[in-house]
Amino acid sequence: MSTILAFAGSNSSTSINHQLVTYLTTQLKETSFELFKLSDMDLIVYSEDEQRDNGFPSSINQIYKHIQAKRRFSYFR
Repeated sequence: MSTILAFAGSNSSTSINHQLVTYLTTQLKETSFELFKLSDMDLIVYSEDEQRDNGFPSSINQIYKHIQAKRRFSYFR
């Protein structure tokens, strides 16, 4: 069985979108989820200049690795 990586597109510690994703993952009993909370990451606003000069931040690489490890993922915003 595949595991679905589920996360909300908000990094607010009080995100109602994250609350919704959390609720939805509890309702689909036959499905395996990994719930990913963006507010647990030290994220920056994307900057092409920053990427060119310093590469991707490690936090972005962590998210990328989580997504690549899954066959599918759910994105709620």
